[in-house]
Amino acid sequence: MAARLEPDLGQPAAHVLVLEDCPQTSAHVRQALQRAGLQVSVVATAERALELATREPFDLLLLDLSSPGLHTIEACHALRKEPATRD
Repeated sequence: MAARLEPDLGQPAAHVLVLEDCPQTSAHVRQALQRAGLQVSVVATAERALELATREPFDLLLLDLSSPGLHTIEACHALRKEPATRD
């Protein structure tokens, strides 16, 4: 059984961005993270992940290395160049 995180009632849930192009996998990952008390956003392409990550603050990015389109490693390099996502 997976550990359940107790939410800090004084703090909003951590926000996780998940890049996963397989609908079944993204549904399982979303469900597991939400059960752990996290807020989850799921995208299917690295381009969409870049767009969203530069507009919204995320506490954690989980990136599928084999996503279609822009290669995920290239997306990571682009995120490191953006002031909003550098750290």
